[in-house]
Amino acid sequence: MLPRRIEALALTGRQFVAVAAGSFHDLALTKEGELYGWGIGRANGHGRDERTPQRVTALIGQPVNHVVSGDYSSCAVTEKGEPYIWGTSVFGELGHGDDSAQQAPKRVEGLDGVKVAAAAMCFTHTLVADEDGVV
Repeated sequence: MLPRRIEALALTGRQFVAVAAGSFHDLALTKEGELYGWGIGRANGHGRDERTPQRVTALIGQPVNHVVSGDYSSCAVTEKGEPYIWGTSVFGELGHGDDSAQQAPKRVEGLDGVKVAAAAMCFTHTLVADEDGVV
């Protein structure tokens, strides 16, 4: 019931600069843009449940600047401003044009040409803001 250090993250030797928590999953972002996820598989970036933090391999080579979690979904924005969104989709909140769940990070093609700077997620929707602050 007391907070404690996550040894698996400490063992990476990385400096963590951001965290995001969903209903049943968590994400942690390093200073170098590496993303780690754990918890329920549909939203942690691995497609399978993970009891300890694991590097999100789908984003290796795509340094991440910003990360957020919804209840059952997640979003990582890369250095290039490309949003990758995955998890459960009931109302099209992933932005991929359908209601299909996405087990691993997938770039939102509908935002091609938009340099995303920030994102926010909730149970039924996702918002992004571009580098000029347009939502």
